[in-house]
Formats: sequence, structure tokens, C-alpha cells
Amino acid sequence: MRFKPENKIQDRFYKRADWTLAYYFHRNEVICLFEQAGFDVKSCLYYHTYTENRQMQMKVDRAFIQGIFIKK
Repeated sequence: MRFKPENKIQDRFYKRADWTLAYYFHRNEVICLFEQAGFDVKSCLYYHTYTENRQMQMKVDRAFIQGIFIKK
């Protein structure tokens, strides 16, 4: 995780440096939220990639949840 311990508000809930908030969902949470809102879940998968900063010679892992949801 890129956040410092003092920026942790709760489990998976963090304060960014610009005072905005970040919450990290589990895949099952996303599925439940969309189903409760009246959507059919066609797919909901983790997507892993990395961002490379060549000047600083760093690679940063990134993970996303990508889904396809159809309104019932």
C-alpha cells in the first residue's frame, strides 16, 4: 500500500495527501452493490498492471476491479 500508517482511517479506507479519501473494495462488495442496485453482473474481475517511471527507474504495481453490469 502506498499510504502511510497515519493516513489509515479504517480497514481499506485512507486519506490522501490532498485530503480526499480512498476506499478499496473487495470484488464481492462490488458485485453485491451492483446487484442491490438492480444490475445483472456479466463479469467482475481483478485487473493487474504496473506503471513505469523510467526517469526514476521505478515500477509501481496497480490493481483494479473491472466489471460489466447490465441494468435489469
